[in-house]
Amino acid sequence: MSIIISSCLVKSEHHESFPNGELVASGTVSYFLNTKPYNEYTQTLITKVSVTNINGVQFFGDDRTEYSASALRAIADALIELANRAEDAHTKLIELNQTD
Repeated sequence: MSIIISSCLVKSEHHESFPNGELVASGTVSYFLNTKPYNEYTQTLITKVSVTNINGVQFFGDDRTEYSASALRAIADALIELANRAEDAHTKLIELNQTD
């Protein structure tokens, strides 16, 4: 008798987000979309990608059926860079607008 595990649910750790609360990303990795071993030429495909808060409000997700892991990393890196730059700009604006 042969058993095939067809998919697994992957979830991120909780990431604090003000004022939205903790955000959790989740997605499904399907064996049938990922039959070849992962390497530099084979991307991991992830379906049912979503980011929700503890109240179930969805902040990321659309009608796409799959994302590559590298695409999700690029999106995450771009958003992290944007958040970091926004925080730096905030600090600079405060400094520039201080009156003595």
